[in-house]
Amino acid sequence: MLRHLPLRPVLPLLVASTLCGIIGSLGTVLVLATIGQILNGRLHFGPEAAAGFMGLALFSVAGSGLSDILTNMTGQRITAAVRIDLARRMLTAPLAAIEKPGPQGLLPVLGGDVDMISDVAFAIGAISVSAGIAIGCLIYLAWLSLALFLWLLPILVIGGFIQFRARDRGIKGFWAGRAAEDRLHAHYRTIIDGARELRLDRRRRARIFQHEVIPAAQEVRQVTGRAIAFFVGANALGTLLLFAFITLVLTHPAMLPRDQMTSFILILLFLKGPIDQMMHNLPVLGRAQVAIRRIADLTARFTTFEPNVVLTEAPDDTPRVPARIALDGITYDYPQVAGAAPFSIGPIDLTFQRGEIVFIVGENGSGKTSLIKLLLGLMEPAQGQITVDGVPVTHETRDDYRQLFHTIFSDFHLFEDGPPPMQGAALDRWLDRLDLAHKVSVQDGVFTTTDLSTGQRKRLALVQAIFTKRPIMVFDEWAADQDPTFRRTFYTEILPELAAQGATVIVISHDDRYFHIANRLITMENGRMIESVSA
Repeated sequence: MLRHLPLRPVLPLLVASTLCGIIGSLGTVLVLATIGQILNGRLHFGPEAAAGFMGLALFSVAGSGLSDILTNMTGQRITAAVRIDLARRMLTAPLAAIEKPGPQGLLPVLGGDVDMISDVAFAIGAISVSAGIAIGCLIYLAWLSLALFLWLLPILVIGGFIQFRARDRGIKGFWAGRAAEDRLHAHYRTIIDGARELRLDRRRRARIFQHEVIPAAQEVRQVTGRAIAFFVGANALGTLLLFAFITLVLTHPAMLPRDQMTSFILILLFLKGPIDQMMHNLPVLGRAQVAIRRIADLTARFTTFEPNVVLTEAPDDTPRVPARIALDGITYDYPQVAGAAPFSIGPIDLTFQRGEIVFIVGENGSGKTSLIKLLLGLMEPAQGQITVDGVPVTHETRDDYRQLFHTIFSDFHLFEDGPPPMQGAALDRWLDRLDLAHKVSVQDGVFTTTDLSTGQRKRLALVQAIFTKRPIMVFDEWAADQDPTFRRTFYTEILPELAAQGATVIVISHDDRYFHIANRLITMENGRMIESVSA
């Protein structure tokens, strides 16, 4: 389980935590031994003995407490390292790895499963301390009476076997529970994303609640409850075996002198505490094992990294302005989906010149967005190449090539911050022009709000695009959510202004009344470019 975690950086903390746990355990055992000596009359409990006893108690508490603190620090550092590593992997992995549907969603793993790491670190610390105390107690019991200890040994072996079997069954239950939780999270996502539609469709709303949410929630309850019940039952059976052994000892008082018998039984009763502590944390370890395995599976999904995708800001990240971008024989084949016809793009031979306006048109599903993704370098072509002023784009230069573009996708994400130049009078003019000045402003480089209508959010994204000042600007059906006034402003004023400033403007559009604005119309059909004409 632990081999999937980044333990090397926290190894010193782990060692220190373990040592402190051993020290605390040793102190606890010595405290117990001292109590036994006092109760048996072998040690006079005067001022010196009292001071020594308190010293041992302080020794025990300090060791155990410091072990808990170091264990918590270890867990938090491991959790932070895993979160950072997953974010780095997702930011540098091919886009297909992010968009690829998996057996579980990204967010449940990034949230609940990663959070389990700090819990398991604390559980391991508690188990380590409890195990140290238990081992010390067993050694002391063997010292008191080797014969009775040998009688106790089979009980411990049987109890350990029961716990092992319970753990095996419990982990299977936790796997089933996490799978059910994934389905439940998917239903929650449906409820959130489809909130408006569900208000308007009573039958669908009831079906989702009665036949999807409730069964999934009940399955989580049942399988997780059964898994924990295995651990609880095994712990109860182990406790019963321990009391059965104590009963055996009490019914044979001649086996030990009375004082040793008292110490032996007291230590046995105390031993139940650390054993219960270990058993209490076994379900946590079981759930953590499932969580860590899921994290490992997600990590394996992002093992391929794109070269030269940097996560540090360059001092000057301004891309040069190309005169010509060409797609030469570009093709792309989508993975075959069972029951669906295969779909491919290309071959595409296409050029884009600086300062021109190009519209890409076609029916839905014709390949317009796929063509844009290939142009942007978000999908790697199966054949062909992209050149910038005659220089081919390679694996090593693809991320630099992408910096030439600013794109507003149809399903865009609106970031709260903007480029550093996004301020001052120029920004105020654009916000006023797009009728946003009364809704939003910029403070410390961040929009005061993004809680806007879809059309307003797209206009705010357009402001970001303008101030980013990339040489090539791509708009994927930007005008679809705009009223007639802003649609006309976008096509007849803003696009020509951007082109006049030297930007290459590429627009996916269905607005045929504005096709005359474009220098060229590119028509897509079934993944093929069937026409490229001057408008």
